[in-house]
Amino acid sequence: SLSDYCLTTPNVYAKMQECENNDDQLYLYDEKNRYIKFEGNCLDHQFVANHIYFHSCHGGPNQRWYYNKKTMEMKNLGGERCLDIRGNKELHMYDCHGGDNQKFQMPSTWTMSPLSSD
Repeated sequence: SLSDYCLTTPNVYAKMQECENNDDQLYLYDEKNRYIKFEGNCLDHQFVANHIYFHSCHGGPNQRWYYNKKTMEMKNLGGERCLDIRGNKELHMYDCHGGDNQKFQMPSTWTMSPLSSD
């Protein structure tokens, strides 16, 4: 099941892999800026190619993430699309449809505030 998978950065693009608590699965959440960080870089949605990867932090809306606890959906401030897991476990943004491949569980130590409308 997808609940056994964790965000991983085995190469340039972020993807989901089985949870192993390896260093490449340890992330920080910057609540003030809504950044998900790994080794000083921020989780980023590259709009043109629709890739999710880690890039130097620049404060753009495509790097600022929020979570809806009711729907378990992740979105960024760059649009209304949901973080989505493709068949190859790579991440991209896609129209929200409520499927299991768009539901995420956050670490209990993260306080990911929803937007006021959520």
